[in-house]
Amino acid sequence: MVRSGRARVGDGLLCLMLKLLTPEELQALLKGWVPEKRASLNDALRVIITAREDPEFREQFLTLLSRYLGDYVQAVGKT
Repeated sequence: MVRSGRARVGDGLLCLMLKLLTPEELQALLKGWVPEKRASLNDALRVIITAREDPEFREQFLTLLSRYLGDYVQAVGKT
């Protein structure tokens, strides 16, 4: 029904669909929709607070952190 336009995509379905995307696929979909700018320290704090409070978000965040900064984090941990 969604494909034919007879039903709208609800929040629940959208969330389920987004969970199936890889970070790269999501980035490709959002390219041009979300302005790319540098994050502020306030943004970083919001992410940390959210990660502490939400186990699902924390797992996704740590996966991204490991994927994109894993080598750097390990190098810093050794020094």
